[in-house]
Amino acid sequence: FFEEAGYIHLIIKDNGVGFPESPNIHEYWSSGLKLVEILVKEQINGTIDFHVSQGCRVAVSIPDQVSVGH
Repeated sequence: FFEEAGYIHLIIKDNGVGFPESPNIHEYWSSGLKLVEILVKEQINGTIDFHVSQGCRVAVSIPDQVSVGH
């Protein structure tokens, strides 16, 4: 992870089979990945990006001053 311009970035990657390349990657997500996306986007106002070529790479960026909603 690293900090930059008021955000904390976390990148997780591997070189395994990953997800199939698809214009709609969401159709392959488990309920756990859907939950992670909801928490990142809606609870802590962050972003999450998936890249699926040559394995899988997940990049999560959240503001370094997080205000969690109720």
